[in-house]
Amino acid sequence: MNKKQRIKINGKLTSSLRKKSADVTYSNIINSGYIDTREKYKPKFLIFQIILSFVSLALLFYFELSIFMIIFILNYIIIWIYSFISILKNTFKNKNNKLFWITLLVFIPFSAYFYPDFKKTQIINN
Repeated sequence: MNKKQRIKINGKLTSSLRKKSADVTYSNIINSGYIDTREKYKPKFLIFQIILSFVSLALLFYFELSIFMIIFILNYIIIWIYSFISILKNTFKNKNNKLFWITLLVFIPFSAYFYPDFKKTQIINN
């Protein structure tokens, strides 16, 4: 290649990139639709469950009564069943999220505490 061809090629590339470059600004990113700004993760349910679990376990160790252990286990079982049924019934915005949550519930059962809070931002409201 001679010197004139290189300049011409470089000139076309830089000019075409300048003309077709997208403006990446905060407002363009927010208004693009890829980021859902209406609903954000708020761990209200998770915080409630953590407090309930700690209180029931503390009472179990303090009073040495098995009723608090039963409350702790029943609470966990109810949350896990609710999460599993909810995952199977609902339609998710991203189809892979359903498989992700089912896998999480099966292999990491305590992830059931996280699902009710994340559910609001991930399912399609009918």
